[in-house]
Amino acid sequence: MVHDLREGCILPANATPLSIISRADVEAAGRMLGSRVNRTPLILAEAAGGQLGARIYLKLECHQRTGAFKYRGALYAAATLLEGTGGEIVTASSGNHALGVCLAAAELGARATVVMPETAPAVKRDRARALGAEVVIHGAVYDEARAHAEDLARSRRALFLPSFDHPLIMAAQGTVVLEIEEQLPDLDVLVVPVGGGGLLAGALAARPDLIVWGVQAAGADSFVRSLAAGHQVTIPRISTLADGIAVLAPGRLTLSQALAAHPRLVTVTDAEILAAMRHLLLNERVVAEPAGASGLAALLAGKIPIRGRTAAVVITGGNVMADVLCQALLGGPDGPGQ
Repeated sequence: MVHDLREGCILPANATPLSIISRADVEAAGRMLGSRVNRTPLILAEAAGGQLGARIYLKLECHQRTGAFKYRGALYAAATLLEGTGGEIVTASSGNHALGVCLAAAELGARATVVMPETAPAVKRDRARALGAEVVIHGAVYDEARAHAEDLARSRRALFLPSFDHPLIMAAQGTVVLEIEEQLPDLDVLVVPVGGGGLLAGALAARPDLIVWGVQAAGADSFVRSLAAGHQVTIPRISTLADGIAVLAPGRLTLSQALAAHPRLVTVTDAEILAAMRHLLLNERVVAEPAGASGLAALLAGKIPIRGRTAAVVITGGNVMADVLCQALLGGPDGPGQ
């Protein structure tokens, strides 16, 4: 590792794009995390592969501790930054990062306070409380919750742990890809959901040689717009059921990593996400939340050229409300599915 990721990084808005982390940083995160995180299954999606003429594998981070990949980044960053001192961690999250921070804090002997936007699903709020966290509801969207969480951390002199825009978070999320390459050595395409960009940045650092596709919700496409513009773009509003990838603006560090690596990005509609959730339930017996199903949604909708290739899709989480699952099974707002 050529630099100390504990110090974070402040990147000016007009900075030249650069790689914030490297594969060495991801490997360091992997060594520290070890058996403290689940080595999640990678399964062959036969139905989807047969439909698309490709070998498609699903990396089931919905089977990770707390039900989402976010635990990796939360544990690695908290353990590194707290250095065994305990104390308090404050974070903002629509849910999955919050759950990761709550469990990490409990294991490290620290207190956790999580600020969630009003749109955070009740299942995630309740699980955070069950893990012993103080849950604060503030703001209509994640970005407003984050601003409040930063103020709260300053007033309490607590550690603020961002959801995605920190080198330690980015490096730890990249360990998903290290596992995939061990499980599937002939992988040539990787598909990941994208919100603020922590997983995307980690994937790009872990495997710069790989074709990496990022997938955003059409109603929260800030990363897509920012990548096209070459700088951070804040969208005026969010309109998607995929709360796990709904942010008004990407991280500056995650965007810099992406701009330096040139990944491919596409968007999917809520209807396409619901169709993918339904496919996962009925064909692969996998329960995924909307954000977690967005990568497969892009494949099933024909938005990523995949025929003849070997691809892995990260199913990033499975913390989903029952009513959303019912909506997926019934075919979404347009009526029964096929």
